[in-house]
Amino acid sequence: MYRSISAVIAATLWSCSFTTSVQAQNRTIDFAFFPPLIDVGEVCIEPVSPARLQTDPVVFSEALGDTQRINFLRRDIGRLQAEDPVLWFDFIEALIGLRGRVDPQYAGIEETISLVELYIDAGRMEQLVSEGLVADLRKQQERMNSSQRLTLAQYYLNGIGVEADVPFAQGLILRAAFQGSSNALLQVARFELEGRPIPDWSAPLDVTVSTAFGGLLGRVNSGICGRAERIAEEYLNGGVVSRNEDVAYAWYRFAADLGSATGAWRMVEYHLNADSSDKNNAEMLYYLRLAVDRGIAVDAAAVSEIAQASRVTENEILKILGYNFSETEQRNDSLLSRYFQLSLKLDRGPNVAETSYAKYLRELTLLEEAPGWIYTSLAKEILASSGRWVGEDAAILILEEAAARDDGEGMQLLAKLLVRHRDDPARVDQTIGLLMTAVERHGLMDSMNALDVLYRCQLNDAPRMAEASRWARAYRATEHVPLSIITSHLFVLDQAQRPRHLAKLQTHALEGRSRPSAQFAQIVQSNPNYTNSAQRFWAERINRSNSALRTFAKLEFERSISPAERDLAMELYRRVYLNNGDATGFDLALALLEHYGRDQLVADEAIELLKKSARLGEGAAIRLLAKLQSREGRDAADVFREFERAIDERGDFEAIVFAIPYVSRDKVEDYFDRAVAEMKCNTKDINDLGEAAAIWQDMQLSFQWRNIGLALDYGHSLNKYGVSDPQMDLWRAGSVPSEVQIYERLLSEGDTSAYRQLYVLTADPDLKSYDPAAAAVYLGNVAARNAPGDELWVLEKFRSASLDLRATIEAQFDVNLIFLQAIDAGSNEAKYEYAMYLRENARSPSDLASSANFLLEAASSGNIDAMTEYGYSLAYGIGTQRNAREASMWLERAARSGDLRAASLIDLVRVGFGQ
Repeated sequence: MYRSISAVIAATLWSCSFTTSVQAQNRTIDFAFFPPLIDVGEVCIEPVSPARLQTDPVVFSEALGDTQRINFLRRDIGRLQAEDPVLWFDFIEALIGLRGRVDPQYAGIEETISLVELYIDAGRMEQLVSEGLVADLRKQQERMNSSQRLTLAQYYLNGIGVEADVPFAQGLILRAAFQGSSNALLQVARFELEGRPIPDWSAPLDVTVSTAFGGLLGRVNSGICGRAERIAEEYLNGGVVSRNEDVAYAWYRFAADLGSATGAWRMVEYHLNADSSDKNNAEMLYYLRLAVDRGIAVDAAAVSEIAQASRVTENEILKILGYNFSETEQRNDSLLSRYFQLSLKLDRGPNVAETSYAKYLRELTLLEEAPGWIYTSLAKEILASSGRWVGEDAAILILEEAAARDDGEGMQLLAKLLVRHRDDPARVDQTIGLLMTAVERHGLMDSMNALDVLYRCQLNDAPRMAEASRWARAYRATEHVPLSIITSHLFVLDQAQRPRHLAKLQTHALEGRSRPSAQFAQIVQSNPNYTNSAQRFWAERINRSNSALRTFAKLEFERSISPAERDLAMELYRRVYLNNGDATGFDLALALLEHYGRDQLVADEAIELLKKSARLGEGAAIRLLAKLQSREGRDAADVFREFERAIDERGDFEAIVFAIPYVSRDKVEDYFDRAVAEMKCNTKDINDLGEAAAIWQDMQLSFQWRNIGLALDYGHSLNKYGVSDPQMDLWRAGSVPSEVQIYERLLSEGDTSAYRQLYVLTADPDLKSYDPAAAAVYLGNVAARNAPGDELWVLEKFRSASLDLRATIEAQFDVNLIFLQAIDAGSNEAKYEYAMYLRENARSPSDLASSANFLLEAASSGNIDAMTEYGYSLAYGIGTQRNAREASMWLERAARSGDLRAASLIDLVRVGFGQ
């Protein structure tokens, strides 16, 4: 996986972590930067200006405006450069040049920077130096903005494309910082924390960072909402400042009040995710109305398009959202969904016109450097907008060009479309050749499975078992075959019992496959050993994929074991439906029926959802709708007639099979061919086709499908007994090593990080592996290792250990010495840990006095926990004289930074002292 230099620079400038006391693992600054109190109306709402058209050697579509074209170009340049800049170098260069001709603000300096990044990411460093692109940029520094100067500074700091010139680079950063550049200010703070401060900058760290945020907010104009949302995201991400949801949503509220559709919708989400004490349905309704009025669009670029396309009423959304349940009172584990940033998709039903993206792709096909995947993407857009069966002929022509340009995915998709024409021997040979090329030249393992399905089920003379079995064996030999895991078994997968299956599931998830992603995210959610960072990582991956969100919501519903959990799962299901649109309507309808189908209003809602999905040609929705309405006296043929056009244009396998009994005889053969082209070659699909043939009294065809069913590999039917593939794989596989043995093996291989986990396993009296003597040795080894972060980790573990274990540890090594060494090195966290240790184990008043002094030192340096505990000491005279006023001051300071305990102690202090 490549990473563009722009991403690296962005990470350098914005992923900098600050704290007034540097921590090795999570360096952030603990302070709350709240929005200003201003009342200027909805300044972020602007009329949409008509798109400016541009003419160039490439013939642009008059229906595609420059704004859309630039957005598509920006996205594709970034995506391709991250994916493989070596493979796509020439095409990316062509796209950069195209954008330069379309976008005057990009042409020149920004265009050159993009070319520099491309050369770097592609590893063409010698060529970059020889062409002098970076040196040319230096000549233009006076015309650069602050962001461009910072980029140039990175090149000269690191000697990228030129000889390193640190003083020049620092001068650029300093100049941008004095001009108020937020990124530059954060870079200055970063250097200071790393022990290499920039000369001539003397502002304190907290002032530097707060000035950066103030500069980021900028002037009150139409862009202020986007900048406020950027600050909110910083508080949610916890990269520069410590994660603080209250501050983040204060900024979203600020943006919403100034006219942001995104901010309004984020406030709706805030109340959906909030604890019961913070929920306010009246406020949620207020911001929901604002969001509706503004088009409920999270993507600012799509506001006008969505607003013009359709409207969704407040009542419709309220009906979808249902009751706002409290999360924390109903579930023991930490819900991953609190990290989702779901939007709202307004469906207009099936597309009849070519999409903007399709028009853009057609323009790119005019470029000589256009690769095959451009044609494949265009074909997919046509199939999605026109309909699977209406757009097939046009898509085949385009995909043949994609295949000619050696695009593996295009070959796979073309082969899938050609299966419908299986009566033509030439088309059959072409299909087989395309799939074999996709395997042999492009390594696309799914094509092995497609060849198995083709020979086993889809050819007219199927089953051809010799060929099918060969490809089935080859496919099973890869690690690409998806795991069949029953939902309840997900949560018993662990690295000791099933390391291979867990590793395979994680690998498939990291590859971006939707079901494994959702399954692994469920494991992360349910396992307390996964950190908040891990939860955010997987939540973000799920959030990017509608399919993964859909599966995640379904798993959340399936794992619900109480009415309260089912309510929460239903709420998430509804929100995912709002995010995904009608494509998730069937899933939500099914969940509603299972959850409370006896209720008349719920039943009506489910019927409407099914009808929306049915109009997209989704056969499962059509079949369920027919089943439900048959109980009310409606004939299935009537349901077919209502959705006949949708089925004929875009019907999937389920829809086509449903329609076969009702179509005219002259369409039957074509519909069978369509169904075969879309089938998965499993027991259900085979039975459906056999029954459809029997309905038309084609006994020979029905017999053939029964015969094909017998040719399936054994074992598929075991799923109905609750036995999954991973369980079968482990049959008589032998016992597994214990977790302790696993980490001891890692130690023997030189991985000293295993000492930490070995301590955790042997220090917990609730575990079978509990061994206090061994735990003391392991903790001593961690202390002796002296790796970054080890010192504080040892102190935290020591303080939280049981009294017996502490005694064993103290007999093993001198913990006080470690505390004092860390304190001498200036660690505020060590001061806090030592102070709490002294308070909890005080043997004399002097211990309590030392505890209070260390808490004061740590609190004065910005440690939030120390502020709270020092305030507590002042309030109750623990090691210091009681002082209610000073106690309240420290507690209020901690509470403003998000410490909940401090907030609760303030009232107690005031009541106790009569304030």
